[in-house]
Amino acid sequence: NGHGYFAVNSSTVIDMAYTIQKVAKVDIFSKPWYQGMPDYFMYTAPAGGTIDGFGDMHDRGSDNGRGGSLAFYIGIEKNDTKALYHAAQVMKRNGTPHVWFSLVNGIDFDPNNVADPGPMPQAKLFKEVGLAAMHTKVKTPKEDLALYFRSSPYGANGHMHANQNSFNISYKGKRVFYSTGYYTSFADPHSITSYKHTRASNSILINGKGQSYGHEGYGWIKRYLHGEQISYVSGDASMAYRPMENSQWLALTNKQMVKPGKMPADNFASDKLKLTRFDRHIAFLRPDIFVIYDDLEAERNNDWSLMLHTYNESYQANDNQLVLEQPDMFAKATLFSSKPSKMSVTDQFYEKPIDFKKKYEATPNQYHMTYQSVGKSKKIRFLTFIQVGESKTNVLPIKKISDGQFKIGEWEINAELDTSKQASLFAGNGTAKLTINNSTTSAKDKANPNVIQPASILTEVINGKIHSSISTDQAPAIN
Repeated sequence: NGHGYFAVNSSTVIDMAYTIQKVAKVDIFSKPWYQGMPDYFMYTAPAGGTIDGFGDMHDRGSDNGRGGSLAFYIGIEKNDTKALYHAAQVMKRNGTPHVWFSLVNGIDFDPNNVADPGPMPQAKLFKEVGLAAMHTKVKTPKEDLALYFRSSPYGANGHMHANQNSFNISYKGKRVFYSTGYYTSFADPHSITSYKHTRASNSILINGKGQSYGHEGYGWIKRYLHGEQISYVSGDASMAYRPMENSQWLALTNKQMVKPGKMPADNFASDKLKLTRFDRHIAFLRPDIFVIYDDLEAERNNDWSLMLHTYNESYQANDNQLVLEQPDMFAKATLFSSKPSKMSVTDQFYEKPIDFKKKYEATPNQYHMTYQSVGKSKKIRFLTFIQVGESKTNVLPIKKISDGQFKIGEWEINAELDTSKQASLFAGNGTAKLTINNSTTSAKDKANPNVIQPASILTEVINGKIHSSISTDQAPAIN
């Protein structure tokens, strides 16, 4: 359900767990789920940074960090340096949680005197829930550029959103390209069509339709690689646009939310889409370039729309560039596609937010870009470059060499935009390269040695030595 609703379960995940440990003598904080929580909080909700931005109440998240209480318990009980470090960073902003716990156990904890956990990888995969986080300075969020990616086997039920294969980007603790909308309520017109809906996320609409609500609208992360210069993730959202089956969401969308000419019931995923492929590949070329490569295919012709959103005013710089310019930040998205596409930007929501529960001081307009194909097709590919820096002078020009071939500073990027050919991507410089679905870098299937699988391969020269890793498609149930 995301960080916005994590605290709702604090009695279960903290108080009950601690009671079980003390009364039943079960070493519950040694369980894998608890052992993974310090990383989860540090990478997706760092103190001084932004939360990953997926799920209800993501719009009300502060920069104070999440999970301080649970990290404190885990840190004290298991002497976990990383957990204590995160807890300390949160306490410095929010105050000391659970004073009774410290009193009963005689704990004297000074958040200003906590050891640094040492070097940490600048990216982390949480495969089971379908999350990946990429950073430049994960322990210093006020200097960090981060991308969060979601493609989850759990789908979009409850407080989850229909945002498979979507991403959010933050810079120095500020939201850059991020999910939009307001959590006016669980299921009012704005919440359902302009907040939980796919159109509010940085993902794809098909014929204007979004992904299914419920567990049936799911995705998964099927490839992941991480190095010093390049981090990479790939998600599969081909199952996210199926017809809704969840009875709760069918009732809410088909009855309560239908307005003639405005919010038709078939605005959501339907069996007419017949989507067969939605692979999104994201490469983070450090320190400040993101490459997003989308490969989409369906059984019938469709309109395809790539969405990008900002909280502050963004504008269309030319036919294929979206710019967000702030006093201390400049971000630019440059988009290409395999067939002619047209960009548009609006500051209007599909359905206007009405703060009838008085949750907000104000609900200002936000900005929504659509990059829509001109004419229908069965296949399309999008290639997006996103660059983020302190100012316009920090953002390098993109030199187009030929269709699908580009140069950005020292980086060369080659993307196959011809849909009659296999989707492939290359990004590299003199000491690092990422190759995706190249015929010479495919991998043999371990179970069937005669079968060749498409693969992603990352090779970097680190301290004079060549390091290489490979990732092939994995089903969501495989660890």
